[in-house]
Amino acid sequence: MKIFFTILFVIISFFCKAQNKALVICEVYGGGGTLNGIYKNDYVELFNFSTSSIDLSGYSVQLAAPAGSLWTVISLSGILQPNHWYLIKGQSDGSLGADLPAADASGNFNINVAGGKIALVNSNKSLNTSCIPFNEGVVDFIGFGTSANCSETSNAPAHTNTSATSRVNPAADENNNSTDFIVFSPNPRNASTLALPITLNNFSVSKIDKANRIHWQVNCLSTSVTFEVQRSPSIQYFNTIYKSTESRARCATPFNFNDDTPQNGPNYYRLKIIDIDGDIFYSKIIFSANFSGSGGLVKITPNIISSQAEIHYTSGVKENIQLMVTDMQGRLIKKIFSDVISGDNKIMIQTGNLSSGQYQIKVISKNAGSIDAARFIKQ
Repeated sequence: MKIFFTILFVIISFFCKAQNKALVICEVYGGGGTLNGIYKNDYVELFNFSTSSIDLSGYSVQLAAPAGSLWTVISLSGILQPNHWYLIKGQSDGSLGADLPAADASGNFNINVAGGKIALVNSNKSLNTSCIPFNEGVVDFIGFGTSANCSETSNAPAHTNTSATSRVNPAADENNNSTDFIVFSPNPRNASTLALPITLNNFSVSKIDKANRIHWQVNCLSTSVTFEVQRSPSIQYFNTIYKSTESRARCATPFNFNDDTPQNGPNYYRLKIIDIDGDIFYSKIIFSANFSGSGGLVKITPNIISSQAEIHYTSGVKENIQLMVTDMQGRLIKKIFSDVISGDNKIMIQTGNLSSGQYQIKVISKNAGSIDAARFIKQ
């Protein structure tokens, strides 16, 4: 019995250590030195969103090709203070672009903008598997681009020579690369850079009749702060629907904004915060579904599928829907009927018999009509 509890304690201790992500991968850039590249070198950026300093001695960042199992190891060092970044400088593909800020570490690595895998590990031992080896001390992980064969839940988007794959909110980690990261302008920051003097305590959405009420509350030391509520139907592109500049005193009270004309279907919201110095912070993304008819397809997880796909479907009514799996030429591969309830639904589709390649799922609803889903890849 004593042995059993000892083993259980070790397992629980390891699990808590692996999931306690005070230190995260925050930004990845692979366009260094290329034509139209913003910066001269590739880089990986970390962030410490805890309230304590972190000794990085014994930590490493490790990189691999999208489907590779050979990892390049970059050893880290130094004490990273709370609310500070850590910049790791990579190689360059040319002489174009601006110089990075002074790097906190450097390594012999190049990042492919189309896809790759990066692990933050609490040791300097090289990883030896192709997918996420949490049993080898992985603290955080990102797989980006459709070619990456491993990720946290689903792959983060790839970027270009003029953009980076950036964490939506440096101070949060939902363990889902596809929603934790977006494509944004490169913004390399090193350990001397302090995060915004603004703390976002709450950002949420609730329904009031046909409107969506957006609520947020902050603590700020900045004398002036600008808030932008942004909305998107698909997470990829956000438009500002509300903007306000407030004093430090006003920051002490909660904020509310009513989106009286939400889009029919999925509505994704994020809060953009700009301090008086022009520094920018983004909240996590929150979701609300609005349907004038039956409903809409919300998401397919994971994006890279082996044996089955999970369909997240939000319906306005109880009904029977038809799901059609097609290839990229529109040829029907599989047809499924499913009863759904009013609200959120999860529908499992077996994909083990599909050939490798890209597919899409279309939902046919009597009330909502035809709704195209996001594509997925069968590996």
